[in-house]
Amino acid sequence: MPSMTALVVDDDAVFVVALAAMLQGLGLRAAIARSGAEALHLLYEGINIDFVLSDVSMPRMTELELARILSEKRPDLPVILMTGRPSALDSSVPAHGATLLKPFSAHALLLALEPVVSTANLNRGSEALQSRVADQ
Repeated sequence: MPSMTALVVDDDAVFVVALAAMLQGLGLRAAIARSGAEALHLLYEGINIDFVLSDVSMPRMTELELARILSEKRPDLPVILMTGRPSALDSSVPAHGATLLKPFSAHALLLALEPVVSTANLNRGSEALQSRVADQ
């Protein structure tokens, strides 16, 4: 599968390293941002991002603020929300492709990615991703 790149946005340094390793194990690349502002900086620099994995609760810029800006600048960019606190997911959090409850397995990540990839019309990786989901 041609490699896709995820923008991982989370303020937990240990978690982002583990998630980046999980993505690499699935044949995907990861760009890491420790804040919403850093995520926007990477996008404005022109880094090629296929989808975003963003924590719901972050200091300084919430996922809601980040999602609003992303939807204005890159409405085609799928966002998967991540949280360790299900209570953080309320009606004020916009619905995106999927939500992952931390901690999650590589299989759960693949299941969340498949519809996001399809919805985003990223067909170059969709068939391989579907095959990997079926193999899990």
